Amino acid sequence: MGRVIIELGDDGSIKSMGGVVNGLEDFRKQMGKLRDLLGMEEGNKEVEKMRECSEAALAAQKARKILKEEFPGTKFRVRCHNNTLSSSVYVSWIDGPCERRVEQALSCLCAGYFDGMQDLYVYHRDRERPTVEYVFCDRSYSEGVVSRTIRELRDRYEELRRVESSDLSCNFMFRGVWRNWEQVVKSELLEKDL
Repeated sequence: MGRVIIELGDDGSIKSMGGVVNGLEDFRKQMGKLRDLLGMEEGNKEVEKMRECSEAALAAQKARKILKEEFPGTKFRVRCHNNTLSSSVYVSWIDGPCERRVEQALSCLCAGYFDGMQDLYVYHRDRERPTVEYVFCDRSYSEGVVSRTIRELRDRYEELRRVESSDLSCNFMFRGVWRNWEQVVKSELLEKDL
């Protein structure tokens, strides 16, 4: 069995890295020295939690805390995703604050930005807090908000009064462009807090 080892000095400094571990017992001995140095006792719940949580999971926890403080009346669903190239946090909710406000509140979790001119991700990572490459926000609308908005739009625009269906996928001409209710409602509510 070959493994990479870290040899520690008595003062806690790393004497050497590399080499081959001769058997599982030798590997456990070296890992025990490392755990002792770092204060990582077996069974320590905080240490176990740290091992289990990826940086994206920690960023998702931080996102939940920020959202609870900033928007106490809204229920958010926060999920994280890791892959080999990036990590991200997905936030979704119904009604509540507009996407722009939520994105601003969570901007501290972004590790940087994608530069399309250079076709690369530019990091401004702050190592003091967990970060992810992307934060995606998606607000949905309740049926009550959608029907109320359609009524208000019909009252405001003469050409929408002629649209008989309130089906969200119903296509019609609005301001010279083919649209459907879903597009019109979303553009109407984009910057509004509900």
